[in-house]
Amino acid sequence: MRAVPAGIELQRVRGEDAPRVRALMLQGLNSYREWAPDWSPQPPTQEVRERISGLYDDDDKAWALMALANGEVVGLVSLSVTTAAEASVPEDAVFLWQMFVRSDLQGAGLAGALMDLVLEEARSRGFKRMLLWAAEGAERARRFYEKEGWTLTGERDEGSSFGLPLVQYGRDLSH
Repeated sequence: MRAVPAGIELQRVRGEDAPRVRALMLQGLNSYREWAPDWSPQPPTQEVRERISGLYDDDDKAWALMALANGEVVGLVSLSVTTAAEASVPEDAVFLWQMFVRSDLQGAGLAGALMDLVLEEARSRGFKRMLLWAAEGAERARRFYEKEGWTLTGERDEGSSFGLPLVQYGRDLSH
């Protein structure tokens, strides 16, 4: 298990933390404009809002952890049995739902430590496999996932509500 960088505290995310983590997520998503200049993050549809509503407070369906530096959210990792990209997952699998690290901390080891923690949480819940959806053009994120042992499943979502083509990755949790 990789260590969390010095000065970073970890805390479970709850529903009341959603505005704080949303700000980090929007910062991360806005960086997609570097390779998709005409794209903008869209608010989730009503259907998606209903599907993911309350997940931060539902320990049976999701688990989320935020990284804090001086009280500010600088990282986020979560797992969930549902995501905005897809409604359900095979019984023995779970989604890596959200993974964000503030841009000035990318490359400092926080993402690797958060990945170790989410993988361990998934294993402790008895899951055998994790899946994630990544924007096809998010090369930096995709390189990170591949370095971390994730492989393409062959599943794609060309017309996602996210507004960008998505590719799916999977990872066996036995190692």
